Amino acid sequence: MKDFSIEIPTINPILGSVKQIAYIVGDIDEAIDYWNETYGIGPWLVTRGAKPLNRAYYRGNQAEAVILDIGFAYHEGLQVELIALKNDVPSMYKEVIERDQKDLQHYGVCVPDFEAATEYYQANGFIPIIEAGIKGMAQMHYVEATDFDKNIFKEGEQGFMKTPEGHGIVLEVIEDNSVTKPYFDTIEKMVSEIPEGQKIKEFTLSSITPIGAVIATMGKFLFKKITGKL
Repeated sequence: MKDFSIEIPTINPILGSVKQIAYIVGDIDEAIDYWNETYGIGPWLVTRGAKPLNRAYYRGNQAEAVILDIGFAYHEGLQVELIALKNDVPSMYKEVIERDQKDLQHYGVCVPDFEAATEYYQANGFIPIIEAGIKGMAQMHYVEATDFDKNIFKEGEQGFMKTPEGHGIVLEVIEDNSVTKPYFDTIEKMVSEIPEGQKIKEFTLSSITPIGAVIATMGKFLFKKITGKL
């Protein structure tokens, strides 16, 4: 068994910190077997046939529904995400498959001030690939480095603006609030509760949706909308 090691760069505080590393894979079960047997990483929380991107735009156009199988595990406190594309529509995931990219695809970061993070990444060499969510409630962008003369990492780490295979690194920039926290906090707890010896536990994304937080955030959103503060 090999030791899994990955150097995580120090990101500008405006973009929070790296909480997730993600890879696009061909088959979720085969990929989990590989990671488990090669690196000893597991157990895995798996959702199948998920449609996680709502109200999304892909490269400026309304996105078609993307269907994914997704696996989550943890390594030294870092979330590892494996993503398998299950339908053939234009998407970021299809781009990765078509260029045969197999190494790290994106870092996931959670940001408390989404507008400040957006302004920062736009000024520092990134463009949006996917824009999803609702302003005032919860937003998420996948953004890709295209200007390699810029740098969002600490001095001396400019090389991390590219993936190991030389493509522009992608960040999943997630607004950190009560609506989005379960997608890290609850998943981590669920993984930790998988019985020893069990490799996979199935779940659905809807099962971790914080209904109370969604209702409360929707109320605040509507109030701001009515009062012209949004």
